[in-house]
Amino acid sequence: MTQTLARDSRWDWIHWSGLNQSPLFAETIAAADPIELLPPTMDYVLDLPARTGNFVLWLEAEPEGRFHNFRLQIYTADKKLAQTVAGLRRNAYGAVAVSLPAAAFQTGKYLVGLYGVGAHESELVGEYTLQIRKH
Repeated sequence: MTQTLARDSRWDWIHWSGLNQSPLFAETIAAADPIELLPPTMDYVLDLPARTGNFVLWLEAEPEGRFHNFRLQIYTADKKLAQTVAGLRRNAYGAVAVSLPAAAFQTGKYLVGLYGVGAHESELVGEYTLQIRKH
């Protein structure tokens, strides 16, 4: 499927953000095989080659726009804090993107929490499961 999309000059890898916004994607898949749409999940699998220095998480921030500042907290599968990044803000696309050092993470599952930070409180606005596979 990715090869088919890569050959189509109309396909834009950078700005695509879902089936509903890209009839080209749905048409390309449907031409190859019938598709069954599954409910969306917030699970991510990240394959990291051994020489990876940093990787970037791109997280959709809460759409209501209540928060301008965010904090990211990443926990291991056994609920130990692995990483905290504070002072994050939305990018031009309304998402929160953060670069993280690959060396700080081992192969395994992680729970990622995105918190909106207000003047006097913080609120969990997104929760994701991240599976890292180093090779």
